Amino acid sequence: MKRAAKITCLMICLVLVATNVLAQDSANQLITIEHERLRFLVDADMPAARRYHADDFQLINPDGGSMSKEQYLGRVADGSLNYIEWEPEEMQVRLYGDSAVIRYRAHLRVSVKGSAGRDVHFWHTDLFEKRKGQWQIVWSHATQVNERSAADESAIRDLAASWDQAWNRRDPKGLASLRTEDADLVSVTARHWKGPEIETENVPVWDRFRGGILSSKVVNIQFLKPDIALVHVDWVLKGDKDATLSAGAVTWVVAKQGTRWLIRSIHNTLQQPRSDGSADVKDQSQTPADQNVQDRSAVKCVENSPERRGEEGCTILANRPVSGPLTGTVYWHIDRFNSLEDARKAAGPNGVAAAAHGSVWLMTVEGKTKGHHGGRHVAWIGPYGYLLRQVTQ
Repeated sequence: MKRAAKITCLMICLVLVATNVLAQDSANQLITIEHERLRFLVDADMPAARRYHADDFQLINPDGGSMSKEQYLGRVADGSLNYIEWEPEEMQVRLYGDSAVIRYRAHLRVSVKGSAGRDVHFWHTDLFEKRKGQWQIVWSHATQVNERSAADESAIRDLAASWDQAWNRRDPKGLASLRTEDADLVSVTARHWKGPEIETENVPVWDRFRGGILSSKVVNIQFLKPDIALVHVDWVLKGDKDATLSAGAVTWVVAKQGTRWLIRSIHNTLQQPRSDGSADVKDQSQTPADQNVQDRSAVKCVENSPERRGEEGCTILANRPVSGPLTGTVYWHIDRFNSLEDARKAAGPNGVAAAAHGSVWLMTVEGKTKGHHGGRHVAWIGPYGYLLRQVTQ
């Protein structure tokens, strides 16, 4: 009896060992198949990839959408879904007879509809079934890993520093290299600029703030996706003797294209005074005279007044006597131009061109006229005397 028991126990142990060996062989086979499937998708080898996908295959993508076998492999075939890299980490396999589940994390570099390739991390859970002696994937579910990378945060802060450097160099090409081709900007005056207009419209701003130095500070970075972030930036524009010319806050939407973070959208806002006369962001470089100017009775037209900082004030842009001949009743005509250069060319002996509040203006003293010197007529004021003094208030 003891001998029979020992033989029975030995047979059971051999069966268990054989079962474990077969299971391990199946697990290794599935891991090999999954590695091959990924390589076929990266190489867009569609005949080979089709063999590993069941006819009723379904993919649930990270956005929650579903794709059939024909939809999924069709997009890989036509290049609208281009796997540039697909590097899986260690794979775990659970076997259930002729079914198996594989789970692993992977780093991908993928391009969608011709976009620049972006780096992402996914968790993948795949269901395989053995059909007619061949393992095929039936279901696949991908979940994107939302990682807040310290390296990405550092790169976004470097982007803000690069923006300051290009702006301070008055370098349109430098600014353009820091944004996406389809970037847009909403200015402090609610004007909407797109693409190259962003650099073009900065030219009159540079002309207005000659010698001004922009300094930005990233206040907050919020990652909406691994390759999309919302960035809040405080900025100050300094002039001679470190005097504040202007200040405000800007909101960026930045996107990661390949290995670079670029600005996709910009919304700029000027610092505004509170109802009690104090500013939202105090600047320690303001003199007591600057701070006291918010009293209405103390408002005077001066160079570089608090008006430049979004506070109450009046700044002299130009001061010149009328030199051309004038007869009869005269008016102050205000025309808007697309560029300061065009406005200056159009200015006659009785006109002054200036950039203010995100626009370019030509202000001319003359009689009533239908001609607007090539610009767009905005308003006329008068009648009044012959001294032309241009101010913003």
